[in-house]
Amino acid sequence: MHKSMMLTVAAALAVVATVAVASAGIFPEAPQRALVVRACAACHQPEIVIAKRHTAPEWDDIIAKMVDRGAVANDEEQQQILEYLVKFFGPT
Repeated sequence: MHKSMMLTVAAALAVVATVAVASAGIFPEAPQRALVVRACAACHQPEIVIAKRHTAPEWDDIIAKMVDRGAVANDEEQQQILEYLVKFFGPT
């Protein structure tokens, strides 16, 4: 691997690690938290993910759109993400 490419990979990994640590403080503890951090906070600041509360159908549509745009989550993981977001960031 070329030296500049290794630096780029290392920088990207550092950013992901920083986001994961920041996300851990924002996203409530639950079995799905690591999955939500991996799938959502990889591209978004945690505050953006939770900025607005949504109903289950709204979260389902948002998750589907994000997967269409490149978020990595299989069907089972999408269901787990949906359950987590509805539980902690659904309508009050």
